[in-house]
Amino acid sequence: MENLYIWFYTTARKHKGVPYIIENRSLSDVFTAKKDEGMGKWSDYNPTKDGFPPRDSRLKFPKDLFFIVQKEKEILLDFMPYHNNLMIISDVFLDYLKEQKIDLNFEIANLKVVHRNGLELKVDKKYFAIRIGKFDDELFDLDQQSKKRAAGSRDFFLYPNLKLKIKNIERDLFFLNELWYSEALILTEKGKEEVKKRFYSPEIYKAEDYPLAFNNQLNINYLPEIQ
Repeated sequence: MENLYIWFYTTARKHKGVPYIIENRSLSDVFTAKKDEGMGKWSDYNPTKDGFPPRDSRLKFPKDLFFIVQKEKEILLDFMPYHNNLMIISDVFLDYLKEQKIDLNFEIANLKVVHRNGLELKVDKKYFAIRIGKFDDELFDLDQQSKKRAAGSRDFFLYPNLKLKIKNIERDLFFLNELWYSEALILTEKGKEEVKKRFYSPEIYKAEDYPLAFNNQLNINYLPEIQ
């Protein structure tokens, strides 16, 4: 079976222009200098419970949002998980998702990137927030026999033998709703090489190494090799 890889940002490895640390970034419907108003009712959306697209109009994803950063002086990222099914992406990464024919699997909002002090940051790309509504869990075998417990989680696990159920699938990246995989991107071998060639500073691990990377994400001395 084909080897799989996981794009996942650990806390220990720093990437200039990628505000992955939770305390250093936020999304907000409304923003004034040094104060954001937080996210509206749409943030309560659960795709499993509420359907996709959401049936309740109050849960509809906004067309425009503020992406507020605390410390970064510039934003360089192409892909960054935000929280659960929310991702921050660049226009060039959006093009890649369209090439993969999965752009109907999410909602999208335009982002205005600002610093906490109220100044708009200069960026060389256009940025978006996407909210995943359709996931690919059914395409994967999690292999319960080899599962490893996720650090700090009594009842949740990681799967070093993660495999696709289907051979020769015509896609190279996937989104999972499985806890501790929902803030990562699953890649095939071809997808890994494409990402490394086209996008800024990806942090990619072998699927078999992901439990080690996840469980040691605060300690760079124990992290496996980046691919």
